[in-house]
Amino acid sequence: ELSLDKVLKGRKEMLRLQTDAIDRPIFTSVLARTRPKDSNRVQLTLDSHIQFVAEQVADSILVKTRARATTILVMNPKTGEILAMANRPTFDPNQFWKANAAAWNNRSATSIYEPGSTFKPLVAAAAIEEKLVTPETIFNDPGYIAVGARVIRNWSGEGYGRVSFTDTIKNSINTTMVQVGTLLGANRLNQYAKAFGLGQATDSGLEGEAEGLL
Repeated sequence: ELSLDKVLKGRKEMLRLQTDAIDRPIFTSVLARTRPKDSNRVQLTLDSHIQFVAEQVADSILVKTRARATTILVMNPKTGEILAMANRPTFDPNQFWKANAAAWNNRSATSIYEPGSTFKPLVAAAAIEEKLVTPETIFNDPGYIAVGARVIRNWSGEGYGRVSFTDTIKNSINTTMVQVGTLLGANRLNQYAKAFGLGQATDSGLEGEAEGLL
């Protein structure tokens, strides 16, 4: 509402008032007015049914996991439209002063977080574009890989042995994706991340949206 204030706010309205010789309003003229043009309208992309489910799930997760905060964001992957957005802790906008100020933040927009495995398709696209791999390229996965002083393991804790690049994506294998990232190198990986829009605000219209870090 804040970001679209210029679009939503009404326009000035003209009222015509006739008076007699001593400035007394002539009654019928008090009701005469020039009708303003219809104001602009904004239609949200939120789906009330999906939003309802997201709110319920956010409450459930907070209770089950005892997390400090929960954020659920549902988008249409083809258009980027936001279909639902739920944050916990939350507050009653009609009595916002009763809530902790931290609850006022829209964590979906203001928080910076690692993309996790959703970043793998971006790395895959970059590697294929640079002709470093094909869907059939074979990698060896021992179940772990050292990167500097860190040891990265698969989410399952298992090693898959010889796997194709297709299986790497299908099974979300961390170790072989590290190998692909190494083939790309830091500079190219950073360039593609920027090309995909990481490190930039999405122009969603949400106030205080974080740009992210690269």
